[in-house]
Amino acid sequence: MRNIAGAVWATLCPDLRNRRAIRLTSSLGKIGWGSNMQAFTTDEFRRRVAGTKRLIAEAGMDALLVLSEPNIFYLTGYEGFSDYVPQLALVTANDDAPWLILREMDVACATPTCWLPEGHTVPYAEKFIGARDRTPWEPIADFIVSKTKSRRLGVEFSAKGFGVKEHATLLRHLKIESFIDGDGLISKMKRIKSEQELKYIGEAAKVVDHAMMRGVGKIAVGVRQADVAATVMEALCAGTPEIPGSPGRPPTMAPAAPLANAPHLKWTDGPYLDGMQTNFEMGGFRHRYCCGLSRTVYL
Repeated sequence: MRNIAGAVWATLCPDLRNRRAIRLTSSLGKIGWGSNMQAFTTDEFRRRVAGTKRLIAEAGMDALLVLSEPNIFYLTGYEGFSDYVPQLALVTANDDAPWLILREMDVACATPTCWLPEGHTVPYAEKFIGARDRTPWEPIADFIVSKTKSRRLGVEFSAKGFGVKEHATLLRHLKIESFIDGDGLISKMKRIKSEQELKYIGEAAKVVDHAMMRGVGKIAVGVRQADVAATVMEALCAGTPEIPGSPGRPPTMAPAAPLANAPHLKWTDGPYLDGMQTNFEMGGFRHRYCCGLSRTVYL
């Protein structure tokens, strides 16, 4: 299978017997989804990894555990939305490509989007999800130790889903006393945008402009606020005839005083009334690159 070494499956997923999942993962590669869904060239991803490794060395680390999903995408191309369970990209001083560690079922999300070499997408078994007597951090820690014996490990402390309990559990299974703060390292890499990144941001701007105009055009006295929200969200996902949209955060559009002064509320259950003010705030997305836009509409 593309991006998956059999030995890794045997080690981390000894209970895997789902041949249907295997056929699905293989089929994705055969029909060409891997190339069609990869957002950037492999060369660009490799430049990002090389730059990250330089920053890791300057920070006194031998490896970095990248936990933030946007940062995982930045280094690997992984476009799944699965950070409600443990997952990470492991960048080590000795490896030219990151190791992407995912829940077993999410490997099929990596196959069509990632650039990683054979064997660098590493699943952990489903039996670790929702169990009281075990945690995904156990096989994750085992794999990290198999790739680096160093105790100088950096971690993105502020990443979603990596709280006090997860932090303590990972330290315990790695048998080390502390991590080095790795927050902000990938952000330094992101400061200078490539031509393709700028292109995606420009496309996101066109998508969000289109969605805003659709939303503004839908507002009228008696129209349900939920219907205006649906129009905006459909436009953000569909994009323009030339540029497909992408999922993002729902728009905020609090109507009428005093709710109009609340910056991050959704719409209400009611209709629009004469004299109402609506403050739109939304973002258009292209491969996780966002362009935000705010406007005020008064009836």
